[in-house]
Amino acid sequence: MPGYCDNPKSYYFGTEVEENFRPEECGLRRCGSCIYFYNPDNDPVVQQSKYLLSKLKIIRMEIKALKKALESTDDEEEKEIIEQIIRDLEKEEKELEEQIKEHRRDVLMREKPYPF
Repeated sequence: MPGYCDNPKSYYFGTEVEENFRPEECGLRRCGSCIYFYNPDNDPVVQQSKYLLSKLKIIRMEIKALKKALESTDDEEEKEIIEQIIRDLEKEEKELEEQIKEHRRDVLMREKPYPF
C-alpha cells in the first residue's frame, strides 16, 4: 500500500513510498512500521472529509429524485408529503454544508504553523 515519508531528516521526505520499502538510512526498517509513514487512507481527517462529501452527494441525489417525483404526481396529499420531505432534506443539506465549512476551517487551522 503506498504512503508518504513524513520524516524531515530522510532523503525520501515528502515522496511516495511503498509500505514494504526498506531504505538504508533507516537501518533497513520497513516504511510501514515507521512512525513517519503517512497513509491518507488511514487518516481520520481524510476519512471524515470523504464521509461528509459522500453524505452530501446522497442527499442531493435524493432531493433531485423527489423533485422529479413531485412533477409526475397529481395527488395533492402526496405532493404535500413529498414537499415536506424535500424541505427536510434541504435543511439537512444546509446543515451538512455548514459542517463541511467548519471541517475545512479546522483542517486549515491545523496546517498553519505556530506563530512563535
